[in-house]
Amino acid sequence: MLYGVSAALRRYLWLDRERMGIEGVSYGGQLTDWLITQTRMFRAAIPTAGISNLISYNYMTYYNQYEQMEFGPASATRTT
Repeated sequence: MLYGVSAALRRYLWLDRERMGIEGVSYGGQLTDWLITQTRMFRAAIPTAGISNLISYNYMTYYNQYEQMEFGPASATRTT
């Protein structure tokens, strides 16, 4: 993703690298969260519907039921 942004900045000289923003939804929201903590490339960010806290996600979402059906119960609760 960053390679693509860097390539666009090199190719299109009219892009203003001092005023770039990023926006993402779902996994794109998670990627946006990560990018704004790991780079200084973007001046504005709108992360939407991304998981930023795995603990609260586990307790606040209904998706964990689907994950259990898909992947099975957590390994800590399995009996061997």
